[in-house]
Amino acid sequence: MLGADATGRTKGEIVLAAIEASYEQIVAAHGRERTGLFAAAGRSPERRHVGDPRKVAVTVSEAEAEILAGVLGQTTLSLSAFVDEALRLTGWRPS
Repeated sequence: MLGADATGRTKGEIVLAAIEASYEQIVAAHGRERTGLFAAAGRSPERRHVGDPRKVAVTVSEAEAEILAGVLGQTTLSLSAFVDEALRLTGWRPS
């Protein structure tokens, strides 16, 4: 389960730090195509297979949620896939 780390950061702080550190790389790798007739519609969200899926609630502020929505709008990823990718890219491992 995604819990506080050794420094005492909350789940939300861990996730937001991972996104902050990796969002440009994720957008570059999973960005929406911006040309053509259907560019505004984007592509279907990508989702990697999760072998042992678990729901983990992460609380963010309204301002943070708006920022995340804007970043997600630049990609083909679902929110959970984006968070998974951010955690993977930053090397987070469950304790």
